[in-house]
Amino acid sequence: MADSVTVNVGPPRSVPEDYDEYYLQVVKICLRYACPVATAIYMGFFAWDLLFLSDTPSLLKTLAVRSIVSAIGMILWLLAPRIQSLTTMMFAISALYLIALLGLCVVLLVIPHGLIIGNSGFLLAVVAFCGMFCCRPLPAAIVGMVAVLGLIVTGIFAKLTPQENASGAIFLFSAVLLSWVFLVLLHRELRQKHAMTLALAAEKDQSETLLKEILPRYVIQRIRDGAENIAESLSEVNVVFIDMVGFTAMSHRLAPGHLVEILGEVFRSFDALSERHGVTKIKTIGDAYMAATGAPEPSHLSAINAAEFCFAAIRSVEEIAARTGIPIQVRVGLATGAAISGVLSLKRPAYDLWGETVNLAARMESTSQPGRVHIAETTYWRVKDKYACEQCGLIDVKGVGNIQTYFIQPKS
Repeated sequence: MADSVTVNVGPPRSVPEDYDEYYLQVVKICLRYACPVATAIYMGFFAWDLLFLSDTPSLLKTLAVRSIVSAIGMILWLLAPRIQSLTTMMFAISALYLIALLGLCVVLLVIPHGLIIGNSGFLLAVVAFCGMFCCRPLPAAIVGMVAVLGLIVTGIFAKLTPQENASGAIFLFSAVLLSWVFLVLLHRELRQKHAMTLALAAEKDQSETLLKEILPRYVIQRIRDGAENIAESLSEVNVVFIDMVGFTAMSHRLAPGHLVEILGEVFRSFDALSERHGVTKIKTIGDAYMAATGAPEPSHLSAINAAEFCFAAIRSVEEIAARTGIPIQVRVGLATGAAISGVLSLKRPAYDLWGETVNLAARMESTSQPGRVHIAETTYWRVKDKYACEQCGLIDVKGVGNIQTYFIQPKS
């Protein structure tokens, strides 16, 4: 029965990290079935007693012994779900194990020549307990040796010959030894399985975390549901484009490793700021950083959040430039409007935005100035009451026409 126990792999917290807690779960699952089955078998062998006993007093004695042992087994069955300590559980199982073996000695003592013809009963009891109750190897070995000693004392009391007594003791000792080997192997297998389960759970948790960093929750759920095309229309998003000024020239001056290090530091700072301001990172394109608010979840404060993110990004780049001595600057563009969001391919999924608003934000960035936030008129109407805005004049945007744009200033 122990070999059939399976613990489902799930999030890390569904599997106890401590092996003793895990083993206690396994034992409880085993006891759920082992106690009723073992009790039924133990009581069922009263029919075997009837074959050798004809007097009523002897039958009542064996029935009483078997009933007491079976009752203790069912008490353990009732209490097992409430036991929270593996030590307590092993003590209870070991006590039942010992009572069952000593009870069997008493039953065979009552039956004529029972200690000689009933050795197979000891074998069955030992195998049933080690296989069904999952006792740990050391307690099982200790209880088994106590049972061997009890059998020897019982044999002496029954006046068996030394040869008969030795034969029964050797038979029981062999069964105890084999059960101990089995439990050692079972213990090792369960420990390996526990380690593997934890590793798989940790791997799954890491994959889930990485997936949540890459894709919005609704996209993850749609992928799990088997969707092949994932797209939705967003009535209002605020798209941010941030681009490094003079990146091509800087790439000629810096070593590749140093360049990647600086760019990585800048983008990591943007990632941290996006978390702080409720901004969704969309992607990086070379030295450009694209983000948005209002996607995938709308917010009435998303334009303000986007503007605060832009100002914080500019300050972060200035701090990195001052610390490293590298003259890094960025241009920032921000536009507001409708867009389409979704995932194009599930082979290497990436959340993205498309539409006129995205193109407009890119145009705002390309016509911006270093260290400034250039916004479209659609954004101006949403932030004008909070920030000072400087009119820039009309700018021609492909597919849109001439639009009024503004530079916005952070709060002093």
